[in-house]
Amino acid sequence: MHNGYNNVVDNNARKSFSVQAIIKPTSKITFYQNYTGGPEQAGNKDDYRHLFDGTLVYAINDKISLASNYFYVSDRINGAGVHAKGIVGYLRLQPKEGIAFTPRFEVYDDNDGFTTGRVQTVKSLTLTGERTIKGGLIGRLEYRRDFSDKDFFNKSIQRTVNAQTTLTLGVIYSFSSKQ
Repeated sequence: MHNGYNNVVDNNARKSFSVQAIIKPTSKITFYQNYTGGPEQAGNKDDYRHLFDGTLVYAINDKISLASNYFYVSDRINGAGVHAKGIVGYLRLQPKEGIAFTPRFEVYDDNDGFTTGRVQTVKSLTLTGERTIKGGLIGRLEYRRDFSDKDFFNKSIQRTVNAQTTLTLGVIYSFSSKQ
């Protein structure tokens, strides 16, 4: 139970819920299926958003893995059905302990414009470098290029363009019960 999808504050006095199933048929294959559902619109307790999100991971060996993610989200806005969907492909390469590289390609189709604010298809190419600093402390450097079939990304206050590039440096601490 939680306040909502992309919300930290309850917007309609109703709760959403999430469930997850994990299937691991072999030591190399893992499938994750997630569902989140609930009323998500401000002041609307009747229309439910449904998000189905599945991820398949194949570990070729301890240094290389492939993953694919597909999701589908639907809702009703002013009585009309709306939906969006996306697919992502990943390749994770770990040439040595503590160092990894992950290229990722995504396609996000907002058929009705209900999640991004306009009807569009957005594609992203991301390259992430990762280095374990010490223990659970991890540093990541990420280059990302986003493309849309519409002018969507802010270039300035009064101008939007159909692509953007970002570079992010992040530090993460991973808590684990593993010794």
